[in-house]
Amino acid sequence: MAATKKRSPSLSEILLIISLLLSCFSQCSTCSFCNTNKTNEHDSYKTKGMFVFGSSLVDNGNNNFIKNSLAKANYLPYGLDFPLGPSGRFTNGKNVIDLLGEKLQLPSFLPAFADPSTKGRRIVHGVSFASGASGILDDTGSIAGNVTSLSEQIRNMEEVTLPELEAQLGCKSTQVLGDYLFVVGSGSNDYSFNYFLRGLNRNLTLQAFTSNLTASLSHNIKQLYSLGARKFVLLSINPIGCSPMVRTMVQPTQNRCVQGLNLAAQLFNSYLKSLVDNIKPELPGSTLVYVNTYKIIRDIIRNPSSKGFKEAGNPCCEVASLSEGGNGVLCKRGGQVCANRSSHVFFDGLHPTEAVNVQIVNKAYASTLKSEVSNCSFPEDDSSGAETKGMFVFGSSLVDNGNNNFFENRAKADYSPYGIDFPSGPSGRFTNGKNLIDLLGEHLKLPNLIPPFKDPSTKGNKIVHGVNHASGSSGILDDTGLIAGNVTSLSQQIRDFEEVTLPELEAQLGCRSSDSLPNYLFVVGVGGNDIVFNYFLRNIYLRVDPLRFTANLTATLATHLQKLYSLGGRRFVLTAIYPVGNSPMVELNMPDCAICAPTLNQAAELYNRNLIGLVANMENQMPGSHIGIVNTYNIVQEILLNPTSKGGNGVLCERGGKACVDRSAYVYFDALHPTEAVNVQIASEAYASHNRF
Repeated sequence: MAATKKRSPSLSEILLIISLLLSCFSQCSTCSFCNTNKTNEHDSYKTKGMFVFGSSLVDNGNNNFIKNSLAKANYLPYGLDFPLGPSGRFTNGKNVIDLLGEKLQLPSFLPAFADPSTKGRRIVHGVSFASGASGILDDTGSIAGNVTSLSEQIRNMEEVTLPELEAQLGCKSTQVLGDYLFVVGSGSNDYSFNYFLRGLNRNLTLQAFTSNLTASLSHNIKQLYSLGARKFVLLSINPIGCSPMVRTMVQPTQNRCVQGLNLAAQLFNSYLKSLVDNIKPELPGSTLVYVNTYKIIRDIIRNPSSKGFKEAGNPCCEVASLSEGGNGVLCKRGGQVCANRSSHVFFDGLHPTEAVNVQIVNKAYASTLKSEVSNCSFPEDDSSGAETKGMFVFGSSLVDNGNNNFFENRAKADYSPYGIDFPSGPSGRFTNGKNLIDLLGEHLKLPNLIPPFKDPSTKGNKIVHGVNHASGSSGILDDTGLIAGNVTSLSQQIRDFEEVTLPELEAQLGCRSSDSLPNYLFVVGVGGNDIVFNYFLRNIYLRVDPLRFTANLTATLATHLQKLYSLGGRRFVLTAIYPVGNSPMVELNMPDCAICAPTLNQAAELYNRNLIGLVANMENQMPGSHIGIVNTYNIVQEILLNPTSKGGNGVLCERGGKACVDRSAYVYFDALHPTEAVNVQIASEAYASHNRF
């Protein structure tokens, strides 16, 4: 039988086979890492891995492989509690990245980019590019020799790691990077080893430097986004002023931390938090989370025992000093180390122990599931945990804590007998002792009296529990205080608050004012002078009826309240106008005016009724706000009608420059202002009004 001759495929059949193969390749070219069902690829977990950028707090050992780097931790006692021993991590055990990887159930520790073995399948769950002593700015790390700046870390990711990752996963990196977490922890070295150590602070303001720093970081984040990153965790700067390195190099302040450096950290963190909020619209589909490591560590330092720590000021390891050839930061080779590392906050002169890293990671991991873990950092003396952190005060002499002392005007109370019962004597308060604000502050358990804005010493840490902007003789209307010369109107008080106090407060607390101000009470005590010194004394009452004048007054006040609300104020206490027609001033200065007292009281009552209506309307217009009214009119009127029921027996102080002996028996201290005894009753009502919300 003849053999059958094999037929060669035709050209059309070959083309068909090629077409089918190309079709298969096209259909199979999607990323295997995303679609494979293999359990060893951990595809049941949303986050496939991490790419890490930053400095020593997140460095997994890159500097070990960088020639001429002075920032290395590849020797004992570093790694004393790490499974692999000294690895280049700047702590005794696991760092933040190791612990976060465990939370994400990644199969292994992230490899260091500079390690020659970091290639192939080792990179599919992420890579750490972080380099100890580096910064956001390229020149920050020069003090430590050869380190890798943040911008260079990102170039390494783009030019080396991404092509390798695409080869491993069989797809474009943009298809898979959305499944990775991008952690950025950088910035503290830019302050410690650049701005301060290099003396830039002599020529460049802290605000300008910080603005430049966060602008550079913003550019870095946008670069990562353009490569395909979508999920970011940004770590704040730690309280560098509380590190052992700084404490030994700089004279500590009372709370043992160096506030200048902490102020810089808080300002950066405030800008970083704002960056997170502002950049999101520019990065569609992204998630950016801000982790407030500053607060986490600061809370531990304030109260170590509450978190299981015993030592918050000294390093666990023996740090090599400058005289010993060290840098005051790193552990001494072969030096001593504490026995119980978990009881220490700091392992060396700058870096936290694994125990602290655990605390940070618990927050950081929670923040990948929630929107954020940002909180303002209130000072050490805020130990009460009270909901109300302080007060901001606006108004006239009834709530003025001494602002008028500091500029020329005719409305001052900085001499005796004012302050005769006040702890520090005459202070500018228009009474014998404490005024409404002092007493309300005691109810709120604030740690100190609210300082006046105009006092040059009212700055820094002094403002964190509030500032008093009130000015005696001022009013709701700008021209009310003209009779007393140069005083500060309510509108100017609010401008001072916005332009001066708020930026300083943000720097002190390390967060935006809109985040902190809901924790404060806003007290507005104003209006009486508009009735007495404007409407009546300037004879406006002869041509404008009181209904119209008080309607204009409350409408103007509404505008001021809306402004405070727009700045972040949410809790307000407003004081009514008391019965000014019954004050000694009217009897002394207008003895023959029969209509004066009833006209003044009528205007006061009309204003107070308008104020009640205003509050009802304003709360609807200002979502989340709470406004209370203190009815000072009724409080004073009841005392005047029945003085013995409130412990009083008269109205006027003795004339002739001497103060009455029993001030608590009088309603008025001078011709217009109540005594401390009356202020006590008003403050109790104000506190009750505050407590209602």
